[in-house]
Amino acid sequence: MYLSLDPHSGTPLYLQIKEQMRLAVATGAVRAGEQLPTVRELAAELRLNPNTVARVYRELQAEGLLVSRQGSGTFVADEALACVDRQTADLVRQKMRGIVALGLSVGLTLPDLRQAFDEITDEAGQAGVVGRPGSPLRPRRDHDE
Repeated sequence: MYLSLDPHSGTPLYLQIKEQMRLAVATGAVRAGEQLPTVRELAAELRLNPNTVARVYRELQAEGLLVSRQGSGTFVADEALACVDRQTADLVRQKMRGIVALGLSVGLTLPDLRQAFDEITDEAGQAGVVGRPGSPLRPRRDHDE
């Protein structure tokens, strides 16, 4: 799992890690049962205080995304995908708010942003990009049956 942190984003680092871990589960980059690095390993890799990573793991465990097994480590929970699916719509909306705010801050108008969104979603549709089967954000298609 690759995590990229931006210390200048204004979003606390622990929230950036949590969001990226949720996305990793949602996209299948990490799967249920997969073992995660230890708190110390991930903290060293990201050059963070171990308490920051411990907070992330603790909060994701409380949300049901991760499980800790005594003496074995921290793993992606069996129910992680269902947990993320419940949170995905909110996460996408949150990202879209950031994109809209960015666009408006550089002088784009709402119609400009709508046009860009329509163009990008059209491109994805033409490229055959569809969401993960079973995702609450993916419209059901006739051939899904």
